[in-house]
Amino acid sequence: MICKVNRVSSVAEAKYLEDVGVDIIGITVNRLKKDDPVEKYDSRAISYEEAIRIRKSLSTAKLCIHEHWYSYFDDSFDTNAFKKVWAELHPDYVNEYVQLPHLHWKDSHDDIKSLIGSINKSALPVIVFGNAIGYDTPLSWDSEDLKLFNNLAYIEMACESIVESSWCSFRSEEVLGIKQSETSGVLLDTVIYYFEQMPVLVCDEFVIESLLSDLQRVKAKGISVSLESTAPDMFTEKAEAEFAFLSEITYLYYDLDSVVAMVRAIKEDAEI
Repeated sequence: MICKVNRVSSVAEAKYLEDVGVDIIGITVNRLKKDDPVEKYDSRAISYEEAIRIRKSLSTAKLCIHEHWYSYFDDSFDTNAFKKVWAELHPDYVNEYVQLPHLHWKDSHDDIKSLIGSINKSALPVIVFGNAIGYDTPLSWDSEDLKLFNNLAYIEMACESIVESSWCSFRSEEVLGIKQSETSGVLLDTVIYYFEQMPVLVCDEFVIESLLSDLQRVKAKGISVSLESTAPDMFTEKAEAEFAFLSEITYLYYDLDSVVAMVRAIKEDAEI
């Protein structure tokens, strides 16, 4: 099972996480905006110099550069700066925001196809994020969409929920007595069908005691979790009004101890 941790902000965190078994260290570099101080938006965005130090400190874990969240809300993203980061840090992966449903929306199809085309020109393996699957939400994408990527490593999927004990857990055809064609919700059988075809890293409100078995149940390749903010920013409940909608996803952000507990639950249980 792959364990990916996002928003790592120091060498100490990176090394600690690597030592407990994290496979992919995700960082957000803050010199990607032309104007406002990025700390206003993300308290875990790190300096260019700290990113280099983290890169040099890793011995077994892979490094993933995450494009800054705020770059999706305006046009001030500095493309040249990001290319410089790629060239000098030599990351193993790059996180790209691609919402697969948009491929099926006439008004955004061309833009998404153009973005994927740009991604394919890069030699870097890509980890796609920005997609979700829920027990009561109709699927609006297909695994065939992933064939558009030439260098896809993983796709991060927010789920509700792979946890078998959860009230909103995915249920099977056998348990519910219906087939997928008879409901607009998503059945466990469908989740397994897609996850067996897709290199999925799951983001969910996990339960430590059943984490490994829950992941195995849906055929996920691992987890992708993010560290909580270190100060009020656009990811916290105290975010400014323009980012208020982001506060509803903060339950998917964890403190360091909780992340370490998840990693150990996966790595140690897998060895038994």
